[in-house]
Amino acid sequence: MSDSLNTPSKKIQPARLAKVLLIFGVLYLGVAIPAHNPDLLSPRGLKIFSADPEITPNFAGLSPQFATLAHIHPDATKATAEDLRPSFEYRGRTPHFGVDDRARVPLNLKAQWEIQDFNIGIHSASKASAAVDASGVYIGSDGGWFYALEHDGKVRWRFHVGDARFGIHSTAALDQRFVYFGTYAGVIYAVEKSTGQLRWAIGDLGVTVGASLRIVDDDLVAAVETFDPLTQRGDGYLIRIRRSDGHVHWKSDWLGEQAHSTPAYAEAAGLFIVGANNSRLIALRATNGQVAWSIPAGGHIKSSPVIVGEEVLATTWGNELIGVEIGSGKVLRRLRLRGLSQSTPLVFPEQDRVIFLSNPGFIYGVSLKTFKLVWEREIGAVRALGSATGTRTPNGDWVAWTLCRPETLCALRPQDGRVLSEVPLNGNLTGVPVAYENSLYVALDAPGSLLKLAPKASSK
Repeated sequence: MSDSLNTPSKKIQPARLAKVLLIFGVLYLGVAIPAHNPDLLSPRGLKIFSADPEITPNFAGLSPQFATLAHIHPDATKATAEDLRPSFEYRGRTPHFGVDDRARVPLNLKAQWEIQDFNIGIHSASKASAAVDASGVYIGSDGGWFYALEHDGKVRWRFHVGDARFGIHSTAALDQRFVYFGTYAGVIYAVEKSTGQLRWAIGDLGVTVGASLRIVDDDLVAAVETFDPLTQRGDGYLIRIRRSDGHVHWKSDWLGEQAHSTPAYAEAAGLFIVGANNSRLIALRATNGQVAWSIPAGGHIKSSPVIVGEEVLATTWGNELIGVEIGSGKVLRRLRLRGLSQSTPLVFPEQDRVIFLSNPGFIYGVSLKTFKLVWEREIGAVRALGSATGTRTPNGDWVAWTLCRPETLCALRPQDGRVLSEVPLNGNLTGVPVAYENSLYVALDAPGSLLKLAPKASSK
């Protein structure tokens, strides 16, 4: 019999095992992790682990791996300059006043068609608004479907983004060929408008892209929300993406909290300005996403800021409308409101009016020059989360279309808030009425219908 069979087996000593694991861990930290992410151990990357909430880690600039996360459809053909010419953007092109000078919408509107059970109430956030151009109507629902419709309401195609829990609240942006939108699953999509074929998709961005997308030159700019389950803290950042192929130019510095706000573009200053849930208004450099200034705003900012000359306007959950100097971030003006507001201001420069809603339900008409309240109207017990849209009537007069009573859309005269006409709805409007030619497109909260409001036929 072999002696080895009678020799007691040697046990690995705990101290030796700990030393082996320590050596392996050091090798993994020094070799394997940097191989997958070269920036992680750089001075910039190490800022990620800062525990000081007042220190903002710098994420401007990307590793090569992050910049190629977009998945491009293998059959995608090259996009031309004409393909990328913008045709629709949330609140209009810069400076995002919320007015449409091309539409001529009469006061006598009724539902031309209605799609019922469009939004099903999974999420309490404001619903996506329609994106409309000459090619059709494009809109996502909180049930996880994105639709392309003809102007007569016929569905051209629909695109499913996954589990209904990850719905769509981002209002889409359009150019001549593609539609772009974000989802509550943290994915941004580019889809062919004519066929619904995926152009590209970029994921692994965060937990949510709930705000609407902004078109800037050949790019998209979006606010991305994150959440750390370990610390139970939310955060967010802006991302700038090339529209043709989804290439990421930069991921901005951290905002400090989640951002439900659609960024505004102060083109002359080269800044994106966005609000966050840490009650701060933040300006980021358009070239690289680095913070230019960040100021306390007195309450969460969930609306989209509006650029008016050298000033940016924003409503807050601190029950205020504020005016901030774009160059310095200095708060120039404040107006106290009856309640919190996340309504994006509608600006009529010619009428010297700024119009927006607060929750509980009031509508305000404010002088742009003096920042004083000129008129107000009570809406009633309703979640007044939406924003007004400005159009001209056929005779050229400006009108503000907004929720004015529960389940009622009204045309208001900007100067004095007088109700010019009313359109009954079958649900609450938490988004924005969108104008195209002589009609309005309205998406309602649950039991959410999508409606086209068109002129009533003339009586003979």
